[in-house]
Amino acid sequence: MKFLGLLISVALLWGGGQTMYTYLNNKEAVEVSIDSLYEEMPDAKWLEIRGCSFSLLDGVYFESVVGDGQAEEIYVPVYSQNQPEEAPVKVVVIIKNKNLLDVYNLFGRLKEEKIMEYLEKYQDQVYQSDVTFRGVVQFGIEMSGKERRQLATNISGIGDDFIVLKANTKPGGVGFSLFMMGLGVLVAVFSIRSFVKK
Repeated sequence: MKFLGLLISVALLWGGGQTMYTYLNNKEAVEVSIDSLYEEMPDAKWLEIRGCSFSLLDGVYFESVVGDGQAEEIYVPVYSQNQPEEAPVKVVVIIKNKNLLDVYNLFGRLKEEKIMEYLEKYQDQVYQSDVTFRGVVQFGIEMSGKERRQLATNISGIGDDFIVLKANTKPGGVGFSLFMMGLGVLVAVFSIRSFVKK
């Protein structure tokens, strides 16, 4: 339990520092088109990506240990309609929209013979084009190497340099970052004191 406190402290300090870095270096969202990402990937961590197309059923999710087997957020690869089919996936968007989650989970429960019937009914939600996504690129403590490898394994045609964008998010502020780092220091102090107690 003593080591757990130190691990929590490190996570809070890392998360707070990363949040501060993202906020200070990304005061405004950088507007790009999905097509431009096939030429050059931006360094910015707060993006507005225009012209995205996707199929909800291409999405994958990480099942929670304490969950009910339903997706709570979906990692959906997005495409450009102007690029050839063999072009690599450059962007994966994390979607937490309740309506889209409900449709995604519904298809996960359907028997195979019912899928075509429901595709016709929900085609406007399943297949979408010319969508703009605005959010923060996940990196560091927010997106582990293991998670990136799992996405690369489970999403067909994904590129080596793909980014993961969390839709409808913006960088946390200075206050939140300082709170996290302060809490991290506090947890570290109590954890260290527990080690040196006689």
